[in-house]
Amino acid sequence: MTAQPRDSAPPRHLRVLTVCTGNIHRSPAAQFLLAEGFGPHSGIVVASAGTRAVVDAPVGEQVAKLLRADGIDAGSFAARRITEPDVRSADLILGMSRAHRGHAATLWPAAVRRSYTLKEFARAAERVDPEELFAWAGSDEPRARLLALTELASRNREPAPPEADDIVDPDGQGDDVVEQVYREIREAVLTIVGVTRVRRGRRSL
Repeated sequence: MTAQPRDSAPPRHLRVLTVCTGNIHRSPAAQFLLAEGFGPHSGIVVASAGTRAVVDAPVGEQVAKLLRADGIDAGSFAARRITEPDVRSADLILGMSRAHRGHAATLWPAAVRRSYTLKEFARAAERVDPEELFAWAGSDEPRARLLALTELASRNREPAPPEADDIVDPDGQGDDVVEQVYREIREAVLTIVGVTRVRRGRRSL
């Protein structure tokens, strides 16, 4: 199905919600990496929450260390539980697994069209035609392109095995597992950010 250009401008702020279980490893890593990638003037606000959050806990020590290595300070973070208002207000929901994506829809069923796993959405970003994305967004602004990508991805979902979508929970596991999880999240984020920030006529890095 060919997308049609949008008739109106995107909202002032586009809200992205990343979701995992405890909200101390995977979803905050995705939150901070996405926010850093989009930049402070993108019009995109990124938050995170957990389905069984360790409420008020900081980012896990190893994840915080990996974020610092990427120049990101997560010191002010406090974990929180996902709520229905979180889901209702989010323009894009990125779960770290299919279960997290599904949990968002149980809180507000209408969110199913804009809920993906992080890796699923990154695959959609890789498949999108740059000219179609520009036509739908009508702008090179990151927030317009991300909103357009959300719409296009909903029309081009492809079946995938669980291992292609789910990022394992590193809680209680060794540093090597945490590092692998972080690399998976970082790779997916780089793909998404690259597509939303590239200018028309240029390919992402």
